[in-house]
Amino acid sequence: MDLSNTSNNIDYKEEIDGTWGHFSTSAGRVAFLMTKARLGESATDNERRLTSKLKPVREILNVEQLDFNQLLQRDLDDHRVATELIPYVLESQDTGPAYFPPLIAVLLPFNGNTPVEHQSEPESVEDKKEDGVLYGVKRYGEAFQVQRAVQTSGEYHDLKLGKLRWNDEKSKLVVIDGQHRAMALLAIDRTINGTWGEGGEKYKYFYEHRVNRILSDKNINLDRLEFPVNICWFPDASNGTDPHKAARKLFVDLNREARQPSEARLILLSDQKLKNIFSRAVLNRLREDDCDVPVYAVEYDNPSDSSYRPTRWSVATNLHSIKYAIQYGPFCPDRYLSDLTARFGGRLPENEMDERMRDQLDVTNMMPEVIDDEKEDRMIRRANIGDDYFPREKLPALKENFMEGWGKSIIEIFSSVTPYKAHCDALTELKESWAAEGSIASLAYESLFSGMGMYWTLRDSHKHWKDRKRELKRMGEQVPETPDVVGAWDVLKEKKDDFERIRSKKYFDSEGKKAIEKSNAVYSVLNTHACQIGAILTLATIADTAGVKGDELFGLTKDVCKSWSEAFESNVVKTRDRRAIFVKDDDLISNPVNRVSKMDTPIAVHFRYFWLELLALDNIVESVSEKLEASHILSLRDEARTNYFDYLIKEQKKAITKTDPEIDDREAWKKAEEEERKIFSKSLDFWYEVPEESFDEWYNSTWDDYTN
Repeated sequence: MDLSNTSNNIDYKEEIDGTWGHFSTSAGRVAFLMTKARLGESATDNERRLTSKLKPVREILNVEQLDFNQLLQRDLDDHRVATELIPYVLESQDTGPAYFPPLIAVLLPFNGNTPVEHQSEPESVEDKKEDGVLYGVKRYGEAFQVQRAVQTSGEYHDLKLGKLRWNDEKSKLVVIDGQHRAMALLAIDRTINGTWGEGGEKYKYFYEHRVNRILSDKNINLDRLEFPVNICWFPDASNGTDPHKAARKLFVDLNREARQPSEARLILLSDQKLKNIFSRAVLNRLREDDCDVPVYAVEYDNPSDSSYRPTRWSVATNLHSIKYAIQYGPFCPDRYLSDLTARFGGRLPENEMDERMRDQLDVTNMMPEVIDDEKEDRMIRRANIGDDYFPREKLPALKENFMEGWGKSIIEIFSSVTPYKAHCDALTELKESWAAEGSIASLAYESLFSGMGMYWTLRDSHKHWKDRKRELKRMGEQVPETPDVVGAWDVLKEKKDDFERIRSKKYFDSEGKKAIEKSNAVYSVLNTHACQIGAILTLATIADTAGVKGDELFGLTKDVCKSWSEAFESNVVKTRDRRAIFVKDDDLISNPVNRVSKMDTPIAVHFRYFWLELLALDNIVESVSEKLEASHILSLRDEARTNYFDYLIKEQKKAITKTDPEIDDREAWKKAEEEERKIFSKSLDFWYEVPEESFDEWYNSTWDDYTN
């Protein structure tokens, strides 16, 4: 090998071996060595020494030069590391030994603790044979030395074995990705070896006592704990590039590409809040064979946070809506149950929500007044149990009580209420009739029925292909053959048409064009959070009025759902099909009752009214449930109606003042009230068979009391 320098050996104090490689980024060419770090008492073991040399950004780099938003996203949360990651590393796991994805660290030049802006020119020195392996050697001054396995001909060996040697005074390992994971390892290492004074003295108070407590309570074999590390360096930084600036650039690039977890992902992963845990319990129930709602009818993998409805056409609901159902079911603040004119808005009262949850799940009879939560090493008072503060050892009992009442009730709505049942049945029929042969059809099939994330991959690939195809045509270049993922998205569009036809047949007993159009309009409302939360609010309100909770709730839910289905299927006359009662489009139905302008979540209080009005039908109200008298349903309906009527008047008043900006405010209100009284009364008579005299009676009593 051609050598530019054969000077005497430099004594590098640190070394590690692994496999080498390289890649290119906007920060320049990056070389790396894949290796591993270990935990244990100080020793000459290179892998154990490596752990102590891994430094978080805050201890080395000038973080003030980083973008502030990036810094906030990637700043270390010592509390989280101490309370979550360290126990994860040290305590036994039900799922097996602790494992981390590879940490990414950059080897940067320093003079003591002062960053050096320039990296030494690389020098090739004499090949070196160690442990029977011949290495080609490249030296970067006193900072570090890279060794790569070579053949006798001088070419790099196919195995890509490598060694990295460095002096800690002249170069340091800076962790730029996985800082929280690295800090967990470093905190354990510094605690067991008493080395907090080496740059991390002020942080030891977060960690030292917790590490010592876990180690004193458990017999932990630290020798079994190994963690992958990817050590990077910039081989071209000697050409005038500041390696520290390159490292900051790489740091920002890595974190720009890293996606923040979606809300759905947090719900699926978080064990810190009961609402998230209960949401997963509902999903787990859907996976069981005897559940009438298939799990593929729920959108639980959306990478973005949808505002008020699921994105995927095939689903009946999504994970956000299930969590909302829990929030306004067992956690519902009393204000929304005792006052049906209350509007959504503002911060929800957490103390009230936790108190109601404890009552709904019968926590008083389930747990002692003070619970010894051994898993968290703390004592918890029963009266303080809430969404984010609960005994881990009692979690199975909490989940069981939730599922016996509210969990089964949420599922019952989607499995038995006529429109939701029709949707789920149609989706199952589509699945069973789909002969997914070939790669394209298989991808499409998987995206709807099994592959988590596949739908969004196909969607994004299709969009990318369309943009690329448009660009190629603009440039006059030939468009390549359509890839399978794009073809799979086209298959999905065809299957969407099939599904809508099947669903219309099951719901409206027709697959004609007009029926499909009306069916789609129905489900564009039924799959919104507002409509579904409205159903849950209705159930919570009725249960609260009847004094029903716990496992008795499910029986009440079945009665209510049966009554809803009967209401949907009971037509006034043939031209007034109540299965279309929630449709907003007056081109599809006459005198629509649903005239909400936006389908945002706060509109749920008005959908509670719609659901209550269905239960108040003459042929339904007497048989809703033996636990609730008809007069109670009618009273709740009347109160909810005032809220909706008030909303309609305000919307009408906005339209009037927009047309006539000079009109007096009181006059505008009076005019809006008069107009809405006629429109609303006609809609109620048309769809709910509420005669004018009954409406006038409500108007002159309940509405007058409300306005006065």
